[in-house]
Amino acid sequence: PATDVKSHFTIRNQLKAYPNPYKQGQFTIETELSMNDVDVIIMDINGRQHFTKKTSFVGGKLTIQPGNLLSGIYFLIVADAKNRLSKEIIVEKYF
Repeated sequence: PATDVKSHFTIRNQLKAYPNPYKQGQFTIETELSMNDVDVIIMDINGRQHFTKKTSFVGGKLTIQPGNLLSGIYFLIVADAKNRLSKEIIVEKYF
């Protein structure tokens, strides 16, 4: 059977995430794609997951509280049954 080639690749530039750089508190994610029952994952550059949540977009937007992430570069991944979106985020912590 034929498969949708798009479903095998991450779609770029379809995801907004802010504030970026992230410091603490709430983090907002937006997309214009119609996505339901999404998995939100934040992983570091070594592939370790630091945050996971199953949630849904409301009006193309959702808010998460990732908790205590150390300073560094992370990848935000938002995926549902049809799409997989990713965005690089920077975490800046000042002590």
